[in-house]
Amino acid sequence: MSPEAEVQLARQLLDVFCQADWSTYRTVVTPDVVYEESGTGRRIEGADAYLELLKGWHTALPDIRVEVVDAVAQENQAALRVVWRGTHRGPLQTPEMTIPATGRSIEVAAVVWHKSRDGQIASLFHSLDVMGMMAQLGLMDRSTDKG
Repeated sequence: MSPEAEVQLARQLLDVFCQADWSTYRTVVTPDVVYEESGTGRRIEGADAYLELLKGWHTALPDIRVEVVDAVAQENQAALRVVWRGTHRGPLQTPEMTIPATGRSIEVAAVVWHKSRDGQIASLFHSLDVMGMMAQLGLMDRSTDKG
């Protein structure tokens, strides 16, 4: 695929997620898609498992939206710098625990990098500011001890 088509494919997956358009999701990713999350160390294999993860994020942040700040691409891959925004209104499942809804808003910087195969996304690497998000949810202090 051309670099422009790679960026369009990446944007489509983000839009599908924000709109909770799960039927279109199936057309965007390969059945054996692999998803990795740097902030949590989570690794998911397969479209069904990845879909469940996305549904969980959407349950936690039902008004989630994304702003694409920048994008770069070449044949068969693209990287998008994004900002996620939403309100934590449902349980958020992490690899270690479930975080009950806080009602707080988040604004989280991230990079989503994908590789494609035959016009679908075959792998994703999502690097997001998990510590910043936890601080915004009131679960940790962002200040650092300089003394």
